[in-house]
Amino acid sequence: MLKHEYHSPLGTMTMLADDAALHGLWFNDQKYFGADYALDEIAVGENSIIKRTTAWLDQYFAKQDPDPHAIPLALETTPYRQRILSGLQEVPAGSTITYQELG
Repeated sequence: MLKHEYHSPLGTMTMLADDAALHGLWFNDQKYFGADYALDEIAVGENSIIKRTTAWLDQYFAKQDPDPHAIPLALETTPYRQRILSGLQEVPAGSTITYQELG
């Protein structure tokens, strides 16, 4: 598992990934930064998933509409939250949706 900082137009983000999937992506100042991971104990570096995620984010912030399914995810969360995240991946780039619409 490796961590890497990404400097987005909205602020610095930290990503966490192993060689198979992205495990987390957080804005550094968000409330639940790092979830339950001991980020201080994880090495800084890059692997193929981090490189792919960086490229995806570059495309996203350049408004190039990257494929939301291009990065394999291994998010540790409840089944309900997994359904919400799956639904959010279907929202077209640049669009908004309410919690009621998502439900």
